[in-house]
Amino acid sequence: MLLGAGATDYLIDLWIASAMNHPDGILSGMDEVDIALEAGWEGNPNEFIEALLTCRFLEKDEKGVYFLHDWEEHQPWVVNAKARSEKARKAVNARWGKKKEKDGNKDSEENLLQAIGEEFSGDTNPILNEYSEDTQTNTPFLSSPFLSSPLEPSYVESSASDPKGGGQTVAKVKPSPPRMKIPYSQIMELWNSILGSLGKPVLKELSATRKAKIKALWKDREMGDFREIATWEKFFKFCTKSELIMENCWFSFDWLLKPGNFLKVVEGNYHGGGGRKKAWQGRSQ
Repeated sequence: MLLGAGATDYLIDLWIASAMNHPDGILSGMDEVDIALEAGWEGNPNEFIEALLTCRFLEKDEKGVYFLHDWEEHQPWVVNAKARSEKARKAVNARWGKKKEKDGNKDSEENLLQAIGEEFSGDTNPILNEYSEDTQTNTPFLSSPFLSSPLEPSYVESSASDPKGGGQTVAKVKPSPPRMKIPYSQIMELWNSILGSLGKPVLKELSATRKAKIKALWKDREMGDFREIATWEKFFKFCTKSELIMENCWFSFDWLLKPGNFLKVVEGNYHGGGGRKKAWQGRSQ
């Protein structure tokens, strides 16, 4: 309410960027301008920071360092990601080292998989819990701060032979998330060739924040399957048909990637005349 309609989009963008670049929630070395840029805020940086402080989404310690309010409480999965990875790495190395010594240093895939399987046969598998940038999971990368705890994917049972001769053992492990290849570079090239050639800001590179936003939009929607690169091409061409979009400097790649703005364009809020919308029908084009 302090900043106007749509201001929550910038707060969410700040959370996403912080989860990737400042997982501990402490914005060390960042001033008001840095934080505003991280969130994609295009107005007065001091006004943006003041609103966050007033609403207590952001706090400032005695040394002048900004940090996100109760980040560790609401985002334990993000905060502890590095520790989980290190714990998993040490456990596998220790276990695999023992297996190599026991088996006479036989370097085989079977021994490695067996060592890993024995080490993580409990309720959780720290190796499978670590998700790469280009994978899609049922666990939200950034859980809602209004939830008491982050959502967890359901477990599946996996059976394997007991190396000690005790028959089959059953362990509950989290399923490995399906791989999702997103052609980030192609999307950037399409923007530059279609909209950049018509005067819109040309993209030089795709930052981690931009990739995260593209990934959030990479889904099958009612009006078009945005998991297909051809859909993005049609959509960018659709944008060029709006005089309101093309004649105003506020329309940029980063503006379009904000979920609220993206949906408004898809729904035709900036197309048509006389107060009538001209929604984009990507599936029928």
